[in-house]
Amino acid sequence: VSARYVFPERDWGDVSIMARDLISRLLVIDVSKRLTARQVLEHPWVKAVGPRELLHVGKPRDPLLPRRTVSVPAPPAPPRSPVF
Repeated sequence: VSARYVFPERDWGDVSIMARDLISRLLVIDVSKRLTARQVLEHPWVKAVGPRELLHVGKPRDPLLPRRTVSVPAPPAPPRSPVF
C-alpha cells in the first residue's frame, strides 16, 4: 500500500518548506516509519517555532498555523454524587 500526495502551490505557497517536511513525515502509512511525538518535538520546524508558540492561535509565526481563533467548548462537568 502506498499513498501519493502533493502540496498545491495555490494552497501551500505560504507554508514553509520545513512545515511541509513535517507534514510529509506524519502522512506515512507505515506506522513504524511515521514520526513519533518525541521526533516531532525534535523536528527543525517545531524547534524554530517553539512548542509553546504552536499552542497560541491568533498570532501565527508560520502560515501553517491557524489564522483565526478557534472556540473550543469546555468539556462537560462530571456527574455529581448525591449527598445523603
